[in-house]
Amino acid sequence: ATLNGLDTVFIEDTKFVLLEGQKFAEVIHQNGYKLFVQHKCRISPPGKPAAYGGTSQTSSVTSYSSWMGSGRVYELKLPDDFKVNPYKQYWLEREDGKRENFLSLRQIRRSYGKQRALFTKYTKENEVDFEDSESVATLIHYMEVNGASY
Repeated sequence: ATLNGLDTVFIEDTKFVLLEGQKFAEVIHQNGYKLFVQHKCRISPPGKPAAYGGTSQTSSVTSYSSWMGSGRVYELKLPDDFKVNPYKQYWLEREDGKRENFLSLRQIRRSYGKQRALFTKYTKENEVDFEDSESVATLIHYMEVNGASY
């Protein structure tokens, strides 16, 4: 598939932008600093048959979820026994243009290393769910507004 000239997509009231020329991310904050979230998933194939009627995830598996040909992407139906595990990846672009990504709250805390006490105070007073974009956006806004130095 080609993305010539495409850099922004709107779905209802949600804005998605192209990051690094190859992946779309939802814009969840863009005043001063920019915060994006990518909605991703890991697909786990069923295990291969193993001893005693069990299955093993360590056996060699080759699987495909799509096929590309003639400039088009053809989606392949995922069998029912595959597991889909959604997760989020956040991207923070600060005013100086530096961009970092986070896959966990621990990585966010590390990013604000000099402000660890502020981070700890906030997370003790407020429940932050990494899978809730609004919750993470509120945490990062708090850290950015309250004098976070990187």
